[in-house]
Amino acid sequence: MTEAHRPIELIHARNFVTGLSTPAFLVDADGALAFYNDAASVLLGRRFEEMGQSDESEWATAFQALDEEGNELPLDALPLVRALRRRQAAFDKIRFRAADGVVRDIHVTAIPILTSRATHGALALFWSEDD
Repeated sequence: MTEAHRPIELIHARNFVTGLSTPAFLVDADGALAFYNDAASVLLGRRFEEMGQSDESEWATAFQALDEEGNELPLDALPLVRALRRRQAAFDKIRFRAADGVVRDIHVTAIPILTSRATHGALALFWSEDD
């Protein structure tokens, strides 16, 4: 989806997270990656400009969520996906392998981006255990 065709709520969310020093990850109503900020790129191991917009399976593969034993978590277990699909806030601590191969433990808080008419996406804010 081009920027010109994105819902205004998603455009405002992107503008908001651009200036944050808190890592933030934004998906559209279909779960496709819309944007993540520079603070997120430090933890994710790849700048958004390198990753670009991608569907759920692509970003979930690039930033692989893991359980305590190192097994891949299902997409539905991620707070961002839960917030999007259930239309309610979600929080969790997860482990993931970044695009640069580094495994990190992070805390994630995700909220859906809603209007009275529709769900336009979801926003996740996260931080590392090391911070």
